[in-house]
Amino acid sequence: MSIGIYNNIISVVAVLFFLVTLILLYNFPIYPDEVATRFWLSRFLFDYPYKISNLPTCTSAFSSIFPLTWYVPGIVNWLIHANIKNLYVMRVVGFFAAGVWVCALFFHIRRAIINSYYTENRVDYRLNLGLIALFVSLLAIGVYPVFLFTNRHEQLMLPSVVFLICLFSFLNKHGFSKNLLTIYLLIFVYFTCVSLILYAHPKGMFLAPFFLIIGLKLIVGIRKIFISMILTVLITLLMEQSYFSWKNFFSCPEIPKLNQLIISFSFDPFSFFYDFKFFLNKCLYSLLQFNRYLFQIGFQEITDANYLPQHPLGPMAKFVNALVYSNIFFLFFGLTIYLPYFYFKNDIVRGQYLTVNAVLIVLAGCVFFSALFNLPKNWYDAGYMYSLLIIILVFFVSANLPSVFPKKVFSVCFFYIVIVGLLSQLIFAHRYARDLQAGYAGPSVGLVGYVYDKNYDSEFSNISSLCKIDLNNSKHLIVDDYTYFYFSSTRMPMPITYIYLENEPENVQDFIRKSESSGMVVRCDYMPLSLAPLSQRSGGLCCISQENLRNVNVIR
Repeated sequence: MSIGIYNNIISVVAVLFFLVTLILLYNFPIYPDEVATRFWLSRFLFDYPYKISNLPTCTSAFSSIFPLTWYVPGIVNWLIHANIKNLYVMRVVGFFAAGVWVCALFFHIRRAIINSYYTENRVDYRLNLGLIALFVSLLAIGVYPVFLFTNRHEQLMLPSVVFLICLFSFLNKHGFSKNLLTIYLLIFVYFTCVSLILYAHPKGMFLAPFFLIIGLKLIVGIRKIFISMILTVLITLLMEQSYFSWKNFFSCPEIPKLNQLIISFSFDPFSFFYDFKFFLNKCLYSLLQFNRYLFQIGFQEITDANYLPQHPLGPMAKFVNALVYSNIFFLFFGLTIYLPYFYFKNDIVRGQYLTVNAVLIVLAGCVFFSALFNLPKNWYDAGYMYSLLIIILVFFVSANLPSVFPKKVFSVCFFYIVIVGLLSQLIFAHRYARDLQAGYAGPSVGLVGYVYDKNYDSEFSNISSLCKIDLNNSKHLIVDDYTYFYFSSTRMPMPITYIYLENEPENVQDFIRKSESSGMVVRCDYMPLSLAPLSQRSGGLCCISQENLRNVNVIR
């Protein structure tokens, strides 16, 4: 058989394996951060004009006036997530959000390959099949597929990063229209994408140079002083409000232990100016921990918070890990070397400075500094970094074809990447398929056995009646990761997990008494033992009425 037939066969196998991985992940439990993210991002109209966090015991920062520049991303997120009741819909939204930016990358590089290698308009199925196989193999390494489809903050950021580069690439190729409506539309798209990123997570602030270089392209191309001034003021105001809003939300003077935990997530970049020794020590410490990004993408015996089942690493898993680590390592350093080289070779020598390569160099720098200032380096941090590296890789290859990849080199890379993806998916299925299908949940809300039907509403109606909880008029209702979705439309709900986070029992008692909570509805397994005598039960749910919450004497 010819090489082309072998490539077709391996491509089909890669796609089929990825479909199996998708089926496994469809039943992946709802991770706690997916629910916590909804408190931060998806409550615009429910709590307007206030914005809340998921840290209710930080009373000075729990709620604040919604920043004006966050209205657009607040509405977008509310429309997507706010009214989700069915947990399977939450998982489908995760699939869709990932599919948006992955498909955008796919069609972008597909167009670049056709323009570089095909002289005719007719493109046969082998290109599409091979590209799909290549993409799914890049996305299937280690445990990265778990990150890809979870609904954390990053799912809002990645599509916006891709669309911003696509916008820049389009303007770089086709120029600017003189039509005012088109110009205002471009500004709106740019502002929306940037605001979605800054609204999603404070780590978006590290992408500021990336925003500015694309904004510079708009300002240079528009050539209208008044409109350029409007754009400059908008972006300045957006970044200023985002910085101070996130700074406020991540301060908790009321709970010193919790405040120390929050501070431990990062360190102040401005400490370079006022405490250089501290800054240098933190940078060195973070650099020495960079290998955690590799380990978090690979397979581990014990994962963060046990979000995946515990299993010993066999010889094959260790071998695949070595391949995964090598791929990410060479991807990072390969981009570090080749991006400046091709920028100089293809752009600077031609007198072109504001190019896609320049944007990607800036973005790569942002990725590095974001990774440096992030100290925990959790599994989702590693997934975010790897996602940005994939985005940079795809746009880099697209912008520099055909010189970046001769056909023979591309064929070798294709075969290697697909093989690694296949091996990785085999290990993933072998390690986790049985446990996930059996209902493993870890710290999360399990989906195996979950049914959303008329009994769901009946169950919650019964528990609400039992403790006299009014769905339309409740405020500061205490909920858990499961009950939040039914009571999401209530005013400023509070997650029970974070009420207890780094808090002393007497402080929790005092907090609940002063919060004027309308009650508590949680799964009975999540009801604190000291509160159980005050609770009432209906099925698997337990509740405490507003009156009984005021009678709490001892909180465990």
